[in-house]
Amino acid sequence: MVCVFLTFSLVFPLALEAQKNTRTKQGVTERTEEKYPFKEYNEVINARAETQKGLFTVHQVGENYYFEIPKSILEKEILIISRISAGIKGARAGDISNQSMIRLQKSGNCIWIRLVNYDAVADKNLNIHRSVLNNNFEPVVYCFSIVAIHNESNSFLVDIRDFFTTDIPIIGAFHTSTRKALGISGVKNSLCKISWMKSNLNKVEVRHILTYNSINSSKRDQSDFISLEMSQSFILLPPNPMTIRLHDERLTYNYFEQVDYGLDNRKPTNKKYITRWRLEPSDWDAFSRGELVEPVRPIIFYLDPAIPKQWERYFKQGIEDWQKPFEKIGFKNAVIAKDYPSYKGNREWTPDEIRYSRIRYNATKGEGASANRVLDPRTGEILQSTIFWSHDMMTTLQKRFFMQIANNPKAQVPKFKNEVMGELIRSVVTHEVGHTLGLDHNWGASSTYPVDSLRSPTFTTKHGIASSIMDYARFNYVAQPGDGVTNFHGQIGEYDYLTIKYGYKPIPEASGPEDEKQILSQWIEEQGNELQYKYRPNSAQTFSNPTNPSVLGADIGNDAIEAAQLGLSNLKRVMEILVDWSTVDTKNQEELKGLYKEVFSQFASYMRYVQSNVGGVYGYYKTEEGRHPIFEHVPFSKQQKAIDFLIKKLIEAPEWLVNNKILRRVNVNGIDHIKRIQERALNGLMNEKRLRRMIENEALNDIDAYSIQAMLTDLRGNIFCELSSESIDIYRRNFQKVMIGQLEKLLRDPSLRNTDIPSLARENLVILRDEIQQVIPKQNHSISKYHLLDLIDRIDLILLPPDKSSLIFGG
Repeated sequence: MVCVFLTFSLVFPLALEAQKNTRTKQGVTERTEEKYPFKEYNEVINARAETQKGLFTVHQVGENYYFEIPKSILEKEILIISRISAGIKGARAGDISNQSMIRLQKSGNCIWIRLVNYDAVADKNLNIHRSVLNNNFEPVVYCFSIVAIHNESNSFLVDIRDFFTTDIPIIGAFHTSTRKALGISGVKNSLCKISWMKSNLNKVEVRHILTYNSINSSKRDQSDFISLEMSQSFILLPPNPMTIRLHDERLTYNYFEQVDYGLDNRKPTNKKYITRWRLEPSDWDAFSRGELVEPVRPIIFYLDPAIPKQWERYFKQGIEDWQKPFEKIGFKNAVIAKDYPSYKGNREWTPDEIRYSRIRYNATKGEGASANRVLDPRTGEILQSTIFWSHDMMTTLQKRFFMQIANNPKAQVPKFKNEVMGELIRSVVTHEVGHTLGLDHNWGASSTYPVDSLRSPTFTTKHGIASSIMDYARFNYVAQPGDGVTNFHGQIGEYDYLTIKYGYKPIPEASGPEDEKQILSQWIEEQGNELQYKYRPNSAQTFSNPTNPSVLGADIGNDAIEAAQLGLSNLKRVMEILVDWSTVDTKNQEELKGLYKEVFSQFASYMRYVQSNVGGVYGYYKTEEGRHPIFEHVPFSKQQKAIDFLIKKLIEAPEWLVNNKILRRVNVNGIDHIKRIQERALNGLMNEKRLRRMIENEALNDIDAYSIQAMLTDLRGNIFCELSSESIDIYRRNFQKVMIGQLEKLLRDPSLRNTDIPSLARENLVILRDEIQQVIPKQNHSISKYHLLDLIDRIDLILLPPDKSSLIFGG
């Protein structure tokens, strides 16, 4: 027994040590119970593996792909940017389909992806912070199964093929509405694949192909599928977030919102913060002395090699035009344009990588110019941006310039010279770069300058045509032949200088956004009450049915009626040369047809600008009175003048718009176009929102208000003023029918039932019936007489319908 005991006591420890050594050599974990669910690391990542180290180490072994996720990355905030790298119509190459902030978290044998958001916040040192987390629980959106554990690297190996070849919303291409329109029912896994991966210190890039099942794909020249190439970027967000800066309603910045539960306001507080690049001086001492210094990281835009060579310098000028506002606040070379470096065969530089901002020149049509941005959702820091330029944008610019500029011989030729087209490109590029800097549209900028000033060569050379490039004030349609104006384009204006100062000038003495608030507000208030610094809020109804004359978007000048009159004078000059300008190739009249339709569109725009004065309300933020909005109804005389102008021009229009010389060459129904414009004008004037504004005005200002009754009386008096004439032409006959139809709508509209509007509509119909009845016996022109009899029948059917029950409103 003693021998056995001695033998056991000597051998057993050696056996334990041998077993331990075996585990250490063969396994990759410290605990035996963790080894068994997983494969051996070397069994998966073998000599055939192609490996790149970085944020995650990425491996390709034949057709299999793996992320090796270090434990040190778990719980850190990572941004996933999902983009279309090669698309189809409706899914443009370069479009961002999703931006999600995630954290990776180990749970059992899985690595979870959890969505993170900062919509609700509270200081981490406050007790309420825990409640904020508990009431905004982070959802789990995917689970990577752990394949192996690498002990030496302290990391987890996960198979990623299924993640990139199945229908995962956070990396998918289509939103819900688009999926419905295309009949998408998920992806065809066998037709999806990972193309390549690349990893470096702070990010991982993955390119993969997704093929979607689609019942409507045949419309896109495919059988049952839609295939796209997707680009996914995983970015480790910086541990030291940029300082956020408060948004001010008086300035046009894009912003993001947070609900802050940590403020002592006895309620959750919505806070708005602007989006901007992180721009820091490279030499603080020199910057503090007032010297121009370069930023640590300038904003660089790379130009797509697809841009035609003759336009490259204008794209660069449009980008670098923003250097001047930044110089004003102490930064030199803050915004730079560069050509692509040579990247063929160079894996270190790929233009589609998320770290490079660029201008994409797309082989598409009808998409114009636009921009998108990648943001750090914690702070609104702009990390990257892309400007899109559609191949047919030049055609659009030439057409618009030709329509609006009749006093520049360079604009009245079939093909613009490069320098003329180049300046048009430059102006639009400058506008789009403004968006990438965080600036939103400022629709009020185009209405700040007096109309007379826009006819001054000196003024327009210095100030352009609007106080901000961020309006849609593209060209000077006010200037007339003989004025001597040579600058017809939008340009960076006084307002843009103030906006860049607000967003980008460092305030080193401030410890946070609340400390900056007073200084930022002072910068705005220093401008006093100068009109070009007043901000009119962005408005979704600007282009459809405007009711604020100060936020029309594409107008210019402080008087829409005067500006429209001058614009129409130029448009008439355009009509005189339209045939000669567009028919160089007499075998193809499509260009003439398109331009002729554009004339009608431009005419309708001028009518819409004037229409905004009727029932209109000026709304803006006055700098000297803080952020409280000030509203003021358009004066009675201005509204009445607008009505008179509208009706006069809509009745006069056929005299010059319906051109026989053109109609003999193209298949366009000018009469129908006139009627549609008349219908839109009256429908816009009798829009519910406008009418309710007029009711409000009358209640507040009584006889000083331009009332609905006054408007209907003016419309009736203008449109039906020729009832007793020898004949009524077809354009006025159409207009009169449209007017009767609009009065019927007011009478029947259920939403207006409990207002005075139906009563006024009925009264106007009764008056019209009496007036028409009186002139019918005197009318000898047969078509005019039949027309008047028809109007009587229409009014009778409205006032006394056969079915008495339909007298009920809404019936």
